Amino acid sequence: MGCVAFGARFDRHGRGAVWMEVINLRGSPWERGQQHGKALSMAIRKSLSNYRQVFEAKGLAWNKAQELALKYIPYLEKGASDLLEEMEGICSAIDCRFAEIVALNVRSEILNWGTDGCTSLGVSYPATYKGNTMIGQNWDQQPRLGHLAVLRVHQSPKPTVLLAVEPGMVGKFGLNSAGIGLGANLLFWPRSDLGFPVRALERKVLDCGKLEQAIDLTRNAQVSFAFAFSMGSADEDGLMGVELTPKGPFLIPPEKGILVHTNHFLTEPGVHDASREKLPDTLYRFQRAKELLAERFGTIGVREIMSILKDHRHYPRSICRHLEADKEPPVEWSTLVSLVLDLRSRTMYLAQGHPCRNSYAKIDVLDETASA
Repeated sequence: MGCVAFGARFDRHGRGAVWMEVINLRGSPWERGQQHGKALSMAIRKSLSNYRQVFEAKGLAWNKAQELALKYIPYLEKGASDLLEEMEGICSAIDCRFAEIVALNVRSEILNWGTDGCTSLGVSYPATYKGNTMIGQNWDQQPRLGHLAVLRVHQSPKPTVLLAVEPGMVGKFGLNSAGIGLGANLLFWPRSDLGFPVRALERKVLDCGKLEQAIDLTRNAQVSFAFAFSMGSADEDGLMGVELTPKGPFLIPPEKGILVHTNHFLTEPGVHDASREKLPDTLYRFQRAKELLAERFGTIGVREIMSILKDHRHYPRSICRHLEADKEPPVEWSTLVSLVLDLRSRTMYLAQGHPCRNSYAKIDVLDETASA
């Protein structure tokens, strides 16, 4: 059976503990999906309603989105049949159409980028003062799409995974008990053929026990649009970025232990990079993050990454992004979740909402001492 545990949250000065819910998932893939669905049923239904509105605002009827979603099932059957079972379990728990849960999990492919803007950064030796590897991530979205849920997935003999996901989805950001961590950014790409869904690939990366295994997985992935992963490992020379496209993967090694990605290409993908026109702040956020990391080189720890993720240079289109409808053009996205992954300690620090206003909760991959 799944259960609810909690992570400690402290104020800005490290005083006092508040609690953040963590959903523990155990058993077979279908059982884990059932537990996910039962624990987050209201949030999943809200997410389905919200994405229905997003699809329809893009001119795509919800029933058509579901038809398109089912075309990705052969790719999931081939490379992630366990995740299909989890989706079936979620569907059973909340009594909805299976195609709705699949549509939720392939919404990025159907929308062909659509709604996310993110800032990711990775640091390892010699940039960190303890030599450990860490990943920072801000997730920027339309405010109505809500916050992320935290899942701890027990799936022996695979590593235990701590995930920050949109309710009803099987993958997103996180780390595992083997010390593998993942941040991600979506990129613009001309509409392409079908491929392996990004949510499933994120989860499969976090099933890996070694960084090289995760890199090989991305090298062999056939995807239908473009996105970037920032991957790290606690036990190896710790970082690698990769831009995945329908034309193949492009690896991005760190520079002196530093890796930064926003929403434009850092490699030459062979197509026009429309993100630089559609989302020009991607360049501001990228340069600002690199500047702040360079200023702190050799002294970077968890608190330093948190400070960078709160930065307001170029406000409101800053690393910590804020909603301002009166701007021209309107700033439609806002930072909804901020997280730091300390891979050596297998710890996630997560703030729901703007990190400049909200505290980070500390959540360990394996520690369930506060389980209900």
